[in-house]
Amino acid sequence: MGLRKRTAAVLAVFLISGVAGLSYELAWLRYLVDLFGATTPAVATTVSVFFTGLALGAFAGGRFFDRQINPERAYAALEVAIGLSAAAVPFLFSAANWTLGATTSTDSPAILIAASAAVLIVPTTLMGATFPAMAAVLRSQQNTTRSTGLFYGFNTLG
Repeated sequence: MGLRKRTAAVLAVFLISGVAGLSYELAWLRYLVDLFGATTPAVATTVSVFFTGLALGAFAGGRFFDRQINPERAYAALEVAIGLSAAAVPFLFSAANWTLGATTSTDSPAILIAASAAVLIVPTTLMGATFPAMAAVLRSQQNTTRSTGLFYGFNTLG
């Protein structure tokens, strides 16, 4: 595949990844509104766990992807892991709702926040690793800084 076609394909993948990330965040927000029974704590929890996961993933992903021989394959595996962990979230929220309803009063926001964070931290941490993965994929580009900015922009646009 020529460099132009490869670049276009990678741009498309990062755009779709951005769309998926925002879609997950909105879906999780809906689950948390149901769990909390109010929008404000659901938004605060979703955003805080999302950004915490992004930070953890960026930190861990930077160390991991710097050592990869085939960053494209590692990035593809990362995206599959994100999809699988995000697909598990509805089942985990159902289990959390059932467990919280069966074992304790859900009047405690700390319990709801902890349960929500436990469910969301894995997929959000994996999402945070996508930027270091993307940077590793782009190292073969002639102007890595410009390329990374362009691809991150497409991811953000998504």
